[in-house]
Amino acid sequence: MAPKKAAEKRKSTEDAPGHVEKKSKSVTPPLAPQSDRVLRSSSRKAEKEKSEKEKAKTKDSKTPAKTAKKKASGVAKAQADKSEEVATTTPSEDESSAVTDKRKKALEILFKGALQEIIDESKNVDQPAPESCSDLVSTGQELLKEVLKKELTAAIEELRAIEAKADEEPKKAEEGEEQDDDPSHAESDSTPDWADPDAMLEHLKRLLNDVDELFPIDDDEGSPHKVEWDRYMNPTDTFLSIACVTEAIEELQQKSANKSIISLISESALYVARVTRQEPDFGKESWKPSLGVLNNRAARPRRTLYLPWLWHSYHEDAKAAEKISGEDFQKSMEKADRTGHWLLCVVEIAKAVDGAPNLLELPQICWYDSMPGFLAGHRKAIERQAVEVTIALQWHGGHSTYRPGDAPFLPTIDKACCTQAGGVECGMHVILNAWSHALDLELHPEFEPDKTFYQGAQEVVNGALAGRVNWEIVYSFLAGTGYVVATAGAVPESRRLARSVKMDGEETLQQRYEDALMAEDIQRSFTM
Repeated sequence: MAPKKAAEKRKSTEDAPGHVEKKSKSVTPPLAPQSDRVLRSSSRKAEKEKSEKEKAKTKDSKTPAKTAKKKASGVAKAQADKSEEVATTTPSEDESSAVTDKRKKALEILFKGALQEIIDESKNVDQPAPESCSDLVSTGQELLKEVLKKELTAAIEELRAIEAKADEEPKKAEEGEEQDDDPSHAESDSTPDWADPDAMLEHLKRLLNDVDELFPIDDDEGSPHKVEWDRYMNPTDTFLSIACVTEAIEELQQKSANKSIISLISESALYVARVTRQEPDFGKESWKPSLGVLNNRAARPRRTLYLPWLWHSYHEDAKAAEKISGEDFQKSMEKADRTGHWLLCVVEIAKAVDGAPNLLELPQICWYDSMPGFLAGHRKAIERQAVEVTIALQWHGGHSTYRPGDAPFLPTIDKACCTQAGGVECGMHVILNAWSHALDLELHPEFEPDKTFYQGAQEVVNGALAGRVNWEIVYSFLAGTGYVVATAGAVPESRRLARSVKMDGEETLQQRYEDALMAEDIQRSFTM
């Protein structure tokens, strides 16, 4: 009953006016007020997160999506990559809350650099500079695509070129090995050491092996003239062998410089001049050719004239020559083939007189004798005959009258050259000495020829007569064997014949000689 009374007493007390309830500290607070605090805290946190996300979005919108172009330098490339990484990565909530002032400053620098690059590149490709952040992002993406496409295309082409080169190198190496095994496949355009005799011989072998490719044979052409080194040569041998090279040089001069440097006569012209020559009385009388031999003259006068000079006892002076004519003259020449001796006579305007310029253009005769002691007792008569023949050929100026007192010959000069090995090789030496002079080469007087040398010389000379020799073959043989001094650049560019003139026989040279005379007559008719 007591509890019930206590409850009623407590109730009456609470209902009394002015009553104040006393709270106990040990009583647990109700659940409702605690839930309200949790909700309010969650609401504040959500608002904070929302605010931070909006800031992050604002910051992301100000950062360019990509840089305009990948720069060649490492700094620009790293800057472009960094700006792209910042633009394409959305920061998480934890990362956004942990951004420091230092990182913000770095992002600002990257943004400014990327923006400047895009503006610069837009100018290079003739595009307007971006005016807003959206334009900035769009422009940067388009430019980057264009740049990457170009660089990728260039990289692919470069890679293909490297692969192609790598594939060609083994092929070239295999071809090189094959050429080393077979000298005939050696490169014809390789430049040897012109001052090395051994290199010249190797170069000569390669050229001779490739001669069919260098100088193809026309089946319709006639058979060329040929010589033999181990017998006495006749006048046709020496005339044709000299002219096949000298005329090729003359053709080169006329085409390149439009001038003549080598005079020309035929075999018959020399014979007529030797028969009709007169001994001039220098300084007193003028010599004028008779009408019968008016056209028996040297073509291209006052140019270098190569005279293969055959000496024999029947023609040792002018009187003996004048007494021989017709068949007797031919018989004497045939006998001279077995008993005579060949020398080379070169007539030209001297370059200098006693060290001074030859202003008067005085002529001079030079002799090349491969057996100098053989004609020691006849040299004066031979020298006199050479002067008379030169005058008879009207070498001083065509149809003009020669006046010895106006232009005397300078003293004769004997040029040093090597000595022949036997008794029949003089004709071969005349040919090679004329070639050496025409190519402006220096003879080697101490050279000692042998059988192998003469065999090689015969092959080269016959090749020249067939029109299948160029300056490289001639020089390689002469320098490689030691017949001339081997020096770099020895043959002037103006004398580097591309191909010798084919000589089928005496008629070929005679026709060439007559054509040259006719050309001079036509030219003279226009100037008269």
